[in-house]
Amino acid sequence: LLVLGIVLVGGWLADRFGAQRLIRYVFIYHFAYLALMSALHHFWPDRQFATVGLVLWNTMDPVLSVAAMPLLMALCRPAVEGSQFTAYMALVNACDILGALIAGHAQQWAVPAPVIGGVAAALVAGAG
Repeated sequence: LLVLGIVLVGGWLADRFGAQRLIRYVFIYHFAYLALMSALHHFWPDRQFATVGLVLWNTMDPVLSVAAMPLLMALCRPAVEGSQFTAYMALVNACDILGALIAGHAQQWAVPAPVIGGVAAALVAGAG
């Protein structure tokens, strides 16, 4: 229900303020979440803190999707828009899998989770 609300409100915000403006705020949200959660890793064992963190984590993908989809659609050429948008979606999914693979290997190499989160926050800051 939360994700549905995010998608509906996000779509409205993208229409009202523009997808390009919305994506900037989404990057700020992602950066702040990753940086704060990584910095506050000592609170992870606290059940309430972890619950809030996990709920916010589960909002990140739909928030990014709502902000990015209009931008990706705007890049599509009319003659090939279906195939082009499909390719963008496949690339997004491949990046999700690649990120999980890299994070998993980093943990196997004893890289602490807060460091992985900090690197992810830096990558978001660089992308924004």
